[in-house]
This record gives sequence, C-alpha cells and structure tokens, in this order.
Amino acid sequence: GCDWNCPLFFYDYDQAQQSTKDVLNAWTKWELQQGIKGLRMDAVKNFDPAYVGQLMTYLYDQGTTPEFVVGEYFDYSPSALKGWVDAVYGNMSAGASAAIKVRAFDFALRGSLKSACDGGDVRNVFEGGMVDGAGANSANVVTFIDNHDLRKDGLAIQQDAALAHAYILTNNQIGAPCVFYPDYYGGVVSGAPNIMLKNRINALNALHKLYIYNSPDVEYLSRYNTPYPQFYVANGNNSGPEKTLIYQLAPNGSGKNVIVAINFSDNPMDMYQRISTAWGATGGTLFTDVLGYSSTPTTTITSPNNEIHVLLPAHSYTVYVEGINAPLAVELLDFQATAESASILLDWKTTTEKDFSRYEIERSAGDANHFETIGTVAGKNAENGAAYQLRDIKPVFNTPLYYRLRMVDTDGQASYSPVRQAQIQRRALQAFLAPNPTIGDSELLLQTAQTQEVKLVLTNTLGQVVFSRQYTLEAGQQRLPLPTAQLPNGLYYLVIQSVAETQTLPIQKN
Repeated sequence: GCDWNCPLFFYDYDQAQQSTKDVLNAWTKWELQQGIKGLRMDAVKNFDPAYVGQLMTYLYDQGTTPEFVVGEYFDYSPSALKGWVDAVYGNMSAGASAAIKVRAFDFALRGSLKSACDGGDVRNVFEGGMVDGAGANSANVVTFIDNHDLRKDGLAIQQDAALAHAYILTNNQIGAPCVFYPDYYGGVVSGAPNIMLKNRINALNALHKLYIYNSPDVEYLSRYNTPYPQFYVANGNNSGPEKTLIYQLAPNGSGKNVIVAINFSDNPMDMYQRISTAWGATGGTLFTDVLGYSSTPTTTITSPNNEIHVLLPAHSYTVYVEGINAPLAVELLDFQATAESASILLDWKTTTEKDFSRYEIERSAGDANHFETIGTVAGKNAENGAAYQLRDIKPVFNTPLYYRLRMVDTDGQASYSPVRQAQIQRRALQAFLAPNPTIGDSELLLQTAQTQEVKLVLTNTLGQVVFSRQYTLEAGQQRLPLPTAQLPNGLYYLVIQSVAETQTLPIQKN
C-alpha cells in the first residue's frame, strides 16, 4: 500500500503540501511566460489528479492558459485513462474547464494496435481505446504508436508499425495523433526495429488535411457483427475479416466520402465491402486510391448492393476518396510559413507532380478573408515530388499574416493548400537591466519610439509581487530605478507591461 505521494521515483515529493503546490504553480507559470505552449506531464498515475486540477485552475486565473496539456497515465485500461481525465476536470474551476483541454495518452488503443500488429484479431481495435472503449471525448485523447517507455523488453511493435500509424493518422474521431521521433526520422533504438516512416507519414498528413480534417463521423464497416456485409474472393490466398480494418469517414469541407482499408494479413486482400450511403455516396460513385498503394487505382460503388472492390497487397493500406476522376496533378506533403527577423519564409514539399503548371502564393493581412497574390513559382513536374521556397520580403509587422498556395494544373484547374499563419513582432519597447546580477539597486534602461504608459511588476519565484509602479514614458531613452537592494537574495522576474506588448526579464539578487 502506497498513497499518491509516496517516493516511487526515489524522492519524497508531496503535491498535497501547499508549499509544494506554490512552488510548482509559480514555476509552471514562469515556463509558459517564456513561450512554452503546452505541458506533457510524466507519470501522472503516481500522484493525485487533484493537484493537476488545481494547477490548471491556477494557470487559468493567472492568464497563462497552456495551449496543450497531456498526461502520461501508463495503463492499458480505457476506463482508467478516462477516469484520470475526469478526475482532473472534477478539480478544475468552471472557467478553467471551459478554457483548457486536458488529455491523456491512449495506452489502451496503443495496446490494441500492438496486438493487431502481432497477429491478433484486428477488429478489437474498433472497440479499444479511450473513445471507442470508454466513451471519452476525442478532444481529451492523444493517440500514439510508440514512445521512449515502450522501446524495451519486447514492448515495441516489431512489424506493421506503418499500418498502426495509418490508423491513428486517418481516423480523426479517436484523438490527436502523436508520432515518436525515431519512427519518423529513423534511428537505432534498443528493442525496436529501425524504421523510417517520414514519407508515408507526410503523405497521410497531407491527405488528412485535405479530406479528413473536420470530418464529423466515422463508420467502422468491418467491425464485429457489422451490418455492412463483406465478401472475400475464395482463391486460397486471401486475407480475412480478422485481419482487415475498413472504415468510412463522413465528408469534411471537401464534400467527399473517404474509405480507409488496412490489411494486416500475410496474404493479399481481394474483397467486396458494402459501404454506408448515409453521407451521399450511392451506386455509380467513383472512388480513387489517392496513395496508389492498392491494386485498384479506382473503384466504383456497385448497384444495388452498394459495394466497392478492394485489392491490397499483404501488410499494406490505402485511402479511397470519392469523386476524383484521376490522381491529383500535385500532391502536397507539407506547407509551412516561418517568421524570421524581417521576412517570412514559405516552404513546401510535394510527393508527386504531373501535368502541373504553377504555384500562386497568396497572402492576407489581419484575417484569412482577403487574399492577394504576392508571387508565382513554376512547377517542376517531378515524378517523385519536389521542394520549393519563396520569401515574403515585405511583410506587415505586428499583424497576423495568412498564406496559402493556389495550385494550378496545365489545364487551368486549381486547388488550394491549407492556410498557414505567421507574424513578425517588432518590439515598440527595448528593455535592458543593469547590473544583473546585482548586490544593490538595479536600473532598467528603456528605449521607446513613442510616448506610452508602462507598468513594472517585480515578482519572486512564487509569483508574489514585491514591487509595482506605473510610468509615462516619453519617446527616447529612459532610466528607471529598481529597489532591489532591500530584497532577499534570490531570483526575481520583472514584467514590463505596455499597451502593445509584455516582456519578462529575470534578475538575480546576490
């Protein structure tokens, strides 16, 4: 028997003590103020979820709400994982609960996927995980395949990891997917095969953005006791229902049904699958294999049985998208907008290009509603894809900038990339502390281009205010004294607040 706060990791760390809470709360707030966007909390199974709940409430009350919070609760029970999330929310204020999404890594789903890869009945995947196994909200779930704790003692997935990744990257109803670094870039990790899935994951991400993101629902066509009949061609060398995952996603903004087929078998798949017509796909509707991994580049819904014909190699997967008459002239892998010192770097990559003309780069300042063309880049028509760059050398400073690619085929047809946002923040106020560290009083040097109101707030590491004062600054350089001589030795933080920005500077008193 051991309570929440016993020293399981060789230290006695008691989050039930108020002094411990105060220090951890203040430290977490400071981390977020430095630009950290989220929190990944380790081993949350070993301390009281009430502490996490009060931490979220404290951060919300302090105006430092994290964008992303996920806890590692190492347990394969979906109800236990959901229970931790529920317990955290049960100890949060109403405001914090509405503002912060607290998530848990879905070890239960990962366990079901490992079993599928190791030879078990893959249909269990449809009943595993926090969402399908315990009714959790997908907004409170992070799905994954491997991590640092699972790469030892036979815990790593030894084969078909690509198929498991295909599932979490195409099923948007089960949580936010997370990819382990070595699975993407490759690398030798003890106890695990050396794989590099970068190109496959990039292709799945690009497809997800176009046809799956914001899909409102999924139908598990090949589940146990399915109302959607399957027929496997009797040829003596075929997969079977226990090795097959087939599911259908409702149309997102693209208006297209999506069907995913994954074959875990050592044998090829040759089968007919009835699909749902509830979302508008009926007899005669054409579906195209947008990844090109199957033996059927296109398949059409038959009448009156509403079936599609699926042929897949062993240990493979693919994605069929409704209403595309031919593969895309260009398949976009990635598109990024990166703010630099005085420009925005736009770079993008493709998997394939065929009969493709050009990229028109469009920008909208302030919102994503008023795009104008700022440049054009000719397509390379590279069969295996290509990389591109364009630099926006005349950005609007201190304003959100939105970018997209208008991708034009040689026949004049055009499609758009996802929108990317970037911003270059030019400080209206330059600040410098001297001396720092200090043994007496210190001085704040400020340079401003215009008259403005500034508030100085000095806090200790617990977040307690030890000095606060308001100033009206004239344009030019100013020197403002800081009464640090009478303060106890230690680390302090000076927060400089103006109308346009907030800066935080550390200062050490010795």
